Order: sequence, then structure tokens, then C-alpha cells
Amino acid sequence: MIQSLKLRNFRNLSEREFFFSGEKIIISGDNGHGKTNLLEAIGLIGGENLTALDFDNLVTKGNTNFFIECQSDGDKLAIAYEMNGKKKQYSINGKKTSKTKFLEHSYETISFSPMEMNTLFLGPSLRRDFLDKILRKAFPQYEKLLKNYKNIVRNRNLTLKNIQKWMSEESEINFWNDKFLHLAKEVYQYRFLLSRYIETHIPRAKEYFLGKVGRLEYRYLSKVAPEGIESSIMNYLQKNMDRDIILGSTHIGPHVDDFWLFTDGTEITQFASRGEIKSVMMELKYLESEFIKKQTGKSPIILIDDLFSELDQTHENFFQDRFSGHQIFISTITKTDLEDTGNKIYL
Repeated sequence: MIQSLKLRNFRNLSEREFFFSGEKIIISGDNGHGKTNLLEAIGLIGGENLTALDFDNLVTKGNTNFFIECQSDGDKLAIAYEMNGKKKQYSINGKKTSKTKFLEHSYETISFSPMEMNTLFLGPSLRRDFLDKILRKAFPQYEKLLKNYKNIVRNRNLTLKNIQKWMSEESEINFWNDKFLHLAKEVYQYRFLLSRYIETHIPRAKEYFLGKVGRLEYRYLSKVAPEGIESSIMNYLQKNMDRDIILGSTHIGPHVDDFWLFTDGTEITQFASRGEIKSVMMELKYLESEFIKKQTGKSPIILIDDLFSELDQTHENFFQDRFSGHQIFISTITKTDLEDTGNKIYL
């Protein structure tokens, strides 16, 4: 649990210190007053960049550095950044440490950003990112594995293009096929583990539809079968070699997969209202928190950026029930009156 946050030269929160108490902290104020920036600072300590901005763009205009210090469960966790040389410094209780050790020691966060809450309305790449983001938090080794996998895909695609242009022999693809098969299998083991967890637990979210839905399903969409990863990939690569060469790209693997949700066999976006879909996304985020807690032993801190404006009271109550026991930071334009609020901050 976070007790305090000190900011210097961070976005429009130049010299600020905040103190928190209780599980629910409401951050309210007009647009442009720094609500999202406050959540961003909390997220950075937990290893999550909510706005996806470069660190240079997080520095207050006219300055060259920023500093964030968070008091969490007796520890002082700090990040200092200097634009000159793009230097990032991480420290725990005043002692410098590596980013890896810092994140291992820090809390986990789950964010509800406007972009992520629209995951089911947007393209498959964002849904893949949604799964990979969970896996990076749950398994520190996954980030390096995914990076290596993407490098292999790029090299395989480059070789395919060279073969197409008669710059490489067709036999050269065998080397990259072996590398691709090995790393794709490892990525799939994580992806299928997470997908089985979601598939098992998502059906209960049908309660958000208040009796209108009999069945809610999660489906991971892939050309690869969980029970035969290697054979699925090898058979596809062999049968589609000419196509891959002509197009110069790899059309099987975690990088082209997707997932979808269905209500009584119908795609959810064809049936549900926008508010209902956001409620289901809320359930997916809850499963994210539970999966991470199961793997790491940490109960994530919840960061919510103006979510409740699109939820009615019934679905808001569902949310509070799901995340009971988590520390929650909620930004809102209105001065919301959530029950049991331990702290309110007006910016």
C-alpha cells in the first residue's frame, strides 16, 4: 500500500507531495489539472508507463530532470531522470539499484486507461499487447523471451524477402525455422497458460448483463493447437513456404494471434452495449490482477483514469465488489462519493 508520493519537475506537478490513507483514493479536478499525471507517477514506480510517453516528455517544461519518490509499506522507492544523457536512476531507501531489482522490490499496478478499456473495439495488436502486458508483470523473464521472439520473426521475414529477390538460398530459411519454432513454443506456453486462466474464470462476468446472457466465452484465436504446438507450426511452415516467400512475412505464431469474447455464441460487440463491454473489460482487468497475484504473491495497486463516467451504479457496485481489498486510485472530473473513501485529493 502506498502512503505518500513526492514529485519534482514531473509534468505539470512541479513541486508536490501527496499523502494517502485508506484503500480508495479519489483524485478529482478539471481537465488539465494533473489527474492522469499523478496516476502516471504511481504507475512508473510500479514499472508501468500509462501514457506511453518518452521520459523526456514527462519532465516539466523548462527543466531537464524529474524525481519521483514513493513511500510504500515502509520503503522509499525513487526514480530520478536526467534528460542530458537520458540517465535513469533507481533507488530503494536511498541506495542505488538496478531497474530489475527495483521492479522486483516495488509494487505491481493494474491500470484502467481509456485506450485499454476500448481493447475490444480496436485492432488485434492491442489485444495481443493486453495479454503480453499481463505476462510481463507475472513473469519477469517473459519480456526478454518476447523480445528475442520478435527479433527472430524479423530475421526470418528478412530472409524470406532475400529469397524472393534471389539474394539468399531457400535452404537458409531452415536455420530461422528452427529458431522460430523453439521461441514460439516458449511464448505459447505462457500465452496458453494465461488464456486457460481467463477461459476458466470469465464466464462469471455474465452477471454484468443482468440476466440477458446465458453464456459468456473467451476464445484464444490461433492457427496453433495448445496440445500440439510444434507439429502445428512445422506443418504450417512447410505447407505455406511459397506463400511466406512471396509475401515476405511469417503468418503463424503469437505475433498474429488474437482473442475474442462471445455472448451465447455471438461476438460481444454485436450484442452488448458500450457500458456492458466496459464492464466485461473490467472483469478482464480483475482477472489480470488475480493472475499476477497468483504468480508473484503481490496484490496489485489499481489505477483508474476516469472510468466511472461510463458506468451506471449497478456496474460501479460490481467493480467495488471485485476489487475489495486492493488499494485503488481513481481519477474523475466529478467529485464522486464512492463509499468508504479514505482519501480525496482535489487538483
